[in-house]
Amino acid sequence: MDDQIIHDRIMQILNGRVAMGAGVSAGYGTKAGAKKAQETKLKKKIAVMEKNIKEAKIKLKAEKAKKVKKAPVKAKAKKSPLKVKKVKKAPVKAKAKKRNSNWIDHVKAYQLKHGVSYKEALQEASATYKK
Repeated sequence: MDDQIIHDRIMQILNGRVAMGAGVSAGYGTKAGAKKAQETKLKKKIAVMEKNIKEAKIKLKAEKAKKVKKAPVKAKAKKSPLKVKKVKKAPVKAKAKKRNSNWIDHVKAYQLKHGVSYKEALQEASATYKK
């Protein structure tokens, strides 16, 4: 906003719309001298602003260069006009447990009945096992 105000002020001075009476009393001697002094001040301000703008543009370019460039996005494959139905897969059945042999069943039953370890039941159950 300040830049716009300064620009408008310069245009007013250059077009002669601003009174220069203050410059005469400030020691410039004439209205023309005061006008010239104000013009030089404003031109200096414009030069400084233009320099700042150039520096800002250089900084922006540097920041853009620092940004990581993303890989280009690959185009998605187009779908064919034919409709393809999805095939339902049959559910996988769990394997049935293997049936223990009659001997193993007899040993486990002997172990529970007599309250002995499995190892001992293997040794002692043979006396009571019937084929």
